[in-house]
Amino acid sequence: MAIPVDRHRIALAVGWYMMSVEHEPGAGRLFDLHKSAGLLVGLLVVVRLSVRLLNKPHPLPVSVAPWQVKLPLVTQFDLYLLMVLMPLTGYIGASHSKSGVPFFGIATPRWAAPNHDTAEQ
Repeated sequence: MAIPVDRHRIALAVGWYMMSVEHEPGAGRLFDLHKSAGLLVGLLVVVRLSVRLLNKPHPLPVSVAPWQVKLPLVTQFDLYLLMVLMPLTGYIGASHSKSGVPFFGIATPRWAAPNHDTAEQ
């Protein structure tokens, strides 16, 4: 029998842990791994959006009520918007940090000067 995993609680616990060790020695590695994972998620979202835009879904039967056609479209749009905004806002914030945005140890180009206040936002 599989043990149920509550991903939201795990994400919350990891977030609290990261904030508690923010100024500890070696915390930079944890944050660099977090930034790398965010970049990877952002790239996967771009791939997913490309596949979705290039492959239109089959039309629904005409017997489906109009609200049942529109509501999933609105929900999907909102989810895709959040999937784009989450890594993008993280990238923008991390770009303003002193350490920049490494991708699994590889430095990425800097396009913003370090600004602590902007990075914290």
